[in-house]
Amino acid sequence: ANMSNYEPIQAKETIKKKSNKPVIIGVLASVFIACILLFSLIVSAFSDVTTPSKPFSSGYENVTILHIDGTIGDEEEYYNQEWITSEIKRAELDRDNKAIVLKVNSPGGSVYESDETYLNLMDYKKKTGRPIYAYAEDLMASGGYYIAAASDEIYANRNSLVGSIGVIGFQSVDATGLLNKLGVKVTTVHSGKDKIMGSFSSGLTAEQKAQLQAMTDECYEQFVDIVAKSRKMSFEKAKTLATGGVYSAKQAKKNGLIDGVMRYEEFIEFLKAEKDMMDYDFEDVYYEKAKDSF
Repeated sequence: ANMSNYEPIQAKETIKKKSNKPVIIGVLASVFIACILLFSLIVSAFSDVTTPSKPFSSGYENVTILHIDGTIGDEEEYYNQEWITSEIKRAELDRDNKAIVLKVNSPGGSVYESDETYLNLMDYKKKTGRPIYAYAEDLMASGGYYIAAASDEIYANRNSLVGSIGVIGFQSVDATGLLNKLGVKVTTVHSGKDKIMGSFSSGLTAEQKAQLQAMTDECYEQFVDIVAKSRKMSFEKAKTLATGGVYSAKQAKKNGLIDGVMRYEEFIEFLKAEKDMMDYDFEDVYYEKAKDSF
């Protein structure tokens, strides 16, 4: 047979395409790690700024306007104890800081947090020799006034309510009468006669009421003593003002709880002109709890 025109059929090579998956995964992992490292650096840098551990210079003479807003507690919507403590410390360690201004709009809150902030502000004055001034917006009441008592001078808007010098130590709801009517019996196994003191199903004994009153009176006496020393008045006079009620700005000025009545803009101009702060930068510092983004 004539084989000259025959061309053998060659087997086609099957070429396998190399997968890109490992490369893509590696790139994504690298990017993810880089993002984590960058975030850590940012957090670290931010932490160093907000909670300094040693003296530093901000580079310009400044006055910190520290906002005391809302209910005073460990972590509220507009008040955070850890944050406010760090801001006071930051102002203390800043060589260029010249004073703190407290801009207060608060109905009060926890005795513990109010006292901690008061003490931190007093430490700031003692360690730096710098002044503190306070201004009342709508409300400077109870714990709000307690904190403001760390100030050298206090001013208010003419519509401000000031004072409420008093302490709510404990509140108890006695539902035993209602439970008896409904035929509900509550049994709590406990050790120590005062362990369930204030329970809605047991009420308070006369002895327990006296015990709680003594603790409340102790906090009250402490508050009155702070007001007396801050406002340079006798303990007896401060106690006559410490009824738990609020005063108008005019009344507060008359009875010595504040130093003057003026608008906030006038207050800042007063500090610049009368307290030699004309060349300082006034910086507002305030806290707002982060809202969920989802």
